[in-house]
Amino acid sequence: MTPQRLLAVAIGTSVLMGLAGCAGLQQLTADVNTHGQWPASLQAPRYVFERLPSQQVQPEQQARIEAAAEPALRARGFVVAARPEDAQVLVQVSVQRQTGYSWRDDPFYRPYDGHVFGNIGFGGLWGGRGGVGIGLNFDTPRTTLQVGLLVRDKASSSVLYEASASTLRLGSAPDSLMAPLFQAALFDFPAVAISPRRVTVPLAAPAASTASSPAASQPR
Repeated sequence: MTPQRLLAVAIGTSVLMGLAGCAGLQQLTADVNTHGQWPASLQAPRYVFERLPSQQVQPEQQARIEAAAEPALRARGFVVAARPEDAQVLVQVSVQRQTGYSWRDDPFYRPYDGHVFGNIGFGGLWGGRGGVGIGLNFDTPRTTLQVGLLVRDKASSSVLYEASASTLRLGSAPDSLMAPLFQAALFDFPAVAISPRRVTVPLAAPAASTASSPAASQPR
């Protein structure tokens, strides 16, 4: 292998390792949208999950989504109703995942010419004098993972709170991101704050509040 080829492999590997390192950060930044007006009188609301007909077709998958949402709900003062008839609110949760290939947006993109790591060029970006340029010819998948949450008053069926949070990941977006996304979606609950906005949360699941419940605070 020529020195130029070795250099190409080394730099290409460094780029990939850098991307992997970014993905391994112990926090998640999400785009969050919230709407609604939470009643100040409704504190520590008792809830049950509500499933749409389309969600009832895959009960195991929906159960995993609900399990991912529970820590965020609990941290915001929600309490699982002992019986469905005891619930004050109904909670719907959903997840959408979309993967696309946007390699043309890669600053190192150049048409595939049979060289995985591109060619070595001297001078300028790809050729000339004095300088080295390397292109990566990978189709890089990018995945958008979005969670949604809708809270309705059980008695009147009116919508009390609606929230969504999404994140764009290089590569895949595993199910383990659902819980922190729900945490981001409910970050400002019961306030709605400015939408859309960016929220950063730790990847660890949120702990339940032991002092004052955020659900009891007044909307800002």
